[in-house]
Amino acid sequence: MPTVCCDAWFIMWLYQGMPVVAVLPQAAICQQQPNLLIFSCLVSALANAPGFGRAMRRSMFFHILSLCLSIGCMHSRPIDDISTWTQYGESVCWVAADWEDCCAPKYGSTGNPECWIAFPLSYEKCCLERWKVCDAIAEFRERTPATSSLSSSWLIFYESCGRGQELLNLLQRLWSAVGFLCTSSASMNSIEHGANEACSEKEIMEQTRDIRQELNTQRSALDTKDWLDVLDAVQLPHINELNLELTDVVKEWSPQSFAQILPETDFSIVNLREKLHVFRDHLEQFRDSTLNAIYMHDSWLSKRRAGCGEICNIDGTDAEQNTGPLRKRVNCNALLNSMVANHTESVPVIPPPSIPSSMMPAFTMNGQVAVLSHSTIRQALGYAGGVFPAPEQAEANWMWSREAIEKLIAQAREYKLTPGPHSLERVKTLTDVLAGLPEMVGQHWIVWGDQKHFEWWKPWMESLLLSFGVGTVSSMVPIPSRYDVSSPHSPHPQLRPITMQKAVQNAPFHGVVLMGVASAGVGRHGDNLNPNEDLQQAAAAWCLLQSGGILIAPTMTDTDLLRWPLGRVYGPKRWPHLVANFELLRIYDGVAAVLRKP
Repeated sequence: MPTVCCDAWFIMWLYQGMPVVAVLPQAAICQQQPNLLIFSCLVSALANAPGFGRAMRRSMFFHILSLCLSIGCMHSRPIDDISTWTQYGESVCWVAADWEDCCAPKYGSTGNPECWIAFPLSYEKCCLERWKVCDAIAEFRERTPATSSLSSSWLIFYESCGRGQELLNLLQRLWSAVGFLCTSSASMNSIEHGANEACSEKEIMEQTRDIRQELNTQRSALDTKDWLDVLDAVQLPHINELNLELTDVVKEWSPQSFAQILPETDFSIVNLREKLHVFRDHLEQFRDSTLNAIYMHDSWLSKRRAGCGEICNIDGTDAEQNTGPLRKRVNCNALLNSMVANHTESVPVIPPPSIPSSMMPAFTMNGQVAVLSHSTIRQALGYAGGVFPAPEQAEANWMWSREAIEKLIAQAREYKLTPGPHSLERVKTLTDVLAGLPEMVGQHWIVWGDQKHFEWWKPWMESLLLSFGVGTVSSMVPIPSRYDVSSPHSPHPQLRPITMQKAVQNAPFHGVVLMGVASAGVGRHGDNLNPNEDLQQAAAAWCLLQSGGILIAPTMTDTDLLRWPLGRVYGPKRWPHLVANFELLRIYDGVAAVLRKP
């Protein structure tokens, strides 16, 4: 399809003031739904024509979005197999309407039904997302052994922020209930501007008794200056055992500071709305201050930047203006030693509900990379509520035994290898990538995968390489012993799970495949946060490769994007830094880029 047509579609979506323009250029609409695209371009042209008012545009947008959702063109892309929210976030809710049109209290506890035109749009996923600051604590949550070993600082964070979120949820319910009650015969607009409410104080008290009683109970429980007096859900240490920065934060943002915001006598819709926004802002500031204190402790970022040098310098170079590859000096010894130390110390952590504000400039390249987030993303990954997901058990066909790997190699040769229900075409493209390389027989390659602490690493890329005659494939995983093969089975002699330290010892390699670089450092798989982990991995691959060695990496798209905490989409801002010093050989169908170390 012509580029101008795609541009028209994205202009139409941006017209309503939504940041979806940063998300949709890679959507399936332009790639897989040409008929819908043509239709959308027509509507876009009409919508920008003179005489079309907001109501007409909104009606057309609703029809397009409904069609798009119903035929599945905005559901998950093959690479992730998770819901629309992990791909587009909350922004998909507001392409045809704004929050007040869908979520104002006058519509009740389910919102405006006209807004929920197709799955998965809903009141909970769209309206309530505005008030989700932290992970609420489940009443009967079960903690895994790994979660029980969380540090005191993380326990304090998840318990206190979760308690604040439960209060925010309660306050929102009260505001919504009073708003619906008091707008049955008066417009929300008139009430918000000071007109008399359409219900009496007595009526409010009667209809909201249960919510108010619960709110009063919570307020009483918060009437203390020490969080340790409030958080009785788990065994917590004395506050003196916390690091100094966090101690100052929990003292400054005491439970009492939250209790003082909650309404005591004035339950008018105007006052509740004000209290709701103030409480949300207070909780956001508490969350951000607590996260910053945790990550400032023990020089978190400086340890992970050690040896990074020019690799982590993404401020002084306009990558888009360069006609050739970026050139950066790399101190391989310093970089590799630092990464070995960081990977050796790595233990599973739960990604926080938002990017720590102290790390935001580094993660977004000082605002150049758009961030997409939704609470459902963390739920889909298994981290909601401050708990770890249960470790995944390996299926028999994905074991690392000789028998299982030989079967995978045979599937690869028959173009039948697929790690997931939607990944066959992607694997076929990667097969074409390898087929286009020079002879690989007897070579030693390394697959740098996701740092999966809970999911099982399926060795499909390793098997694909072996099907082309590669002599040895080393697969870098966080816990190699997890993939040991026990009797009566035997390990495959050409496949080795290794650590970062072992990779350094075995270098140089003929080729490196960066399988997990897009999610590196964002916490998706329980790995530590590091805004520059992806750039460091690519630079480390350069150090591990022999001269003329091949790198297979993600390709560049039209737009830079960070889905928190799912991973990155590389665009013209970050991708040139990712592949600095490499020579680009070829790009395959938006799936992979093949590069060479000069």
